[in-house]
Amino acid sequence: MATGLRRGEVLGLHWYDVDLDGGKIRVTATVQRHTGKGLVIVDPKTDRARRQVTLPTPARDALRRHRADQASRRLKWGKAWQDRDLAFDRGDGHPLDPDAFTRAFKRYAKRAGLPAGTRLHDLRHAFATTLLAEGEHPAVTSAVLGHSSPAFTMAVYQHVLDSMGEQAAQSWERAWKTAKGQGSKPS
Repeated sequence: MATGLRRGEVLGLHWYDVDLDGGKIRVTATVQRHTGKGLVIVDPKTDRARRQVTLPTPARDALRRHRADQASRRLKWGKAWQDRDLAFDRGDGHPLDPDAFTRAFKRYAKRAGLPAGTRLHDLRHAFATTLLAEGEHPAVTSAVLGHSSPAFTMAVYQHVLDSMGEQAAQSWERAWKTAKGQGSKPS
């Protein structure tokens, strides 16, 4: 919710890619289900999907608490713990099944009072929409999301950009009034 990561990217996050003090994570892996192989950890599909994402403070704090909880579980499992250095696991160190993650999200979403039918991927869309609505440049939003290009981001979120027309007109009007008050006119 606070990073815009895809489901597989969250599940493929390794602790060695998490810098809680610096507030950054590196996206270097994704968890996928492959027929005949089960769950596998693979490289992201594109170079743009391999990226660094800045963590807001609440996300850093939540990850610190999660890491402490995971360390406690690791001690309880002892030698049976499967040490893959995954930030999110199924409880024993093994990768968490993406479909199980989605089912868990649906339970939490219902408890949180989110509208019925809210999908896990909707959090990624909400993240992107929020960035754009707050005036973040589409190229920056695209990079954070790991999209193939800013053009793709703009195509997917054009409805947000269209709604920003009023805001742009108001910004221009403020600049015009400021410039007019200083004796010059913007072109």
